[in-house]
Amino acid sequence: MSTISDFKNNFRGGVRPNLYKVVVNAPIIGQLDLQFLGKATQIPSSNISNIDVAYRGRLLKVPGDRNFEDWTVTVLSDPEWQARTSMESWMNAIQNHSQNRSSVS
Repeated sequence: MSTISDFKNNFRGGVRPNLYKVVVNAPIIGQLDLQFLGKATQIPSSNISNIDVAYRGRLLKVPGDRNFEDWTVTVLSDPEWQARTSMESWMNAIQNHSQNRSSVS
């Protein structure tokens, strides 16, 4: 007969929906994948716009550009602020805010 302690040992704590690891593949930084602990996020929604094309007197609706909503995440910071520093380096490599230049060609 199983006991409560057997059940707890097999369950191994279960899933914690509020704590997980986020891995961002940021090739511009030149490092490995950016990894940090997240507390809250959701997958951003996407919308596909229509392009009206005139064809034989009718308007055909053809799929157009896909637009993604902004991605928001709550990060659990480490004492060295590694996640924030890496994200800021990645953003500066894409578009340097102080000089309005990109370091990527």
